[in-house]
Amino acid sequence: MREALADAFWMPRKGPVQWVRDFGPFSVIGLDTLLEGAHHGALCDEGMEFLDTALSAIGDQSAVVATHHPFMHAGIPAMDADNLRNGAAMMARLEAHPGPVRMISGHVHRAMTTQIGRVTCQIAPATCHAVLTDHRPVADPRLMLEPGAVMVHRWLDRPRAGLVSDVIPTGLFPGPWPFQD
Repeated sequence: MREALADAFWMPRKGPVQWVRDFGPFSVIGLDTLLEGAHHGALCDEGMEFLDTALSAIGDQSAVVATHHPFMHAGIPAMDADNLRNGAAMMARLEAHPGPVRMISGHVHRAMTTQIGRVTCQIAPATCHAVLTDHRPVADPRLMLEPGAVMVHRWLDRPRAGLVSDVIPTGLFPGPWPFQD
């Protein structure tokens, strides 16, 4: 990520990849949850301090917190075992923020949404394989070659201000056609 966004003024040149971008009605806070050599994630002490500082700086502005590893459970045991291990400490900070908060993550390769307290948590799909959703208690973890997708977030001011998230399949599909004749 650092290499791909090397020219971005907000990308740190070294250390954890953590950043803040102000978009007017909301700010995005990116937190590095990578643990070299591990499949699960964690937010280091420096990351927790970074989050505290960022949330304090934006006041009551809406916050979108982006991590690779989600804290929410997907109901897929193999993926839930590899969640953000110290996510409860992060969620306590997000709960305390006076403005609306959304947490967006990846890692599971499947679009999912839940509510943890007052924080909306979303996992984005992937453009490649997906992790199979199999709710049997003894199901082996498996991958599926489902159509890829991306999640696009945009702020709408009307009729009520808020962040709208859209899952958009990737690929070529028939259409578009006029909505009305």
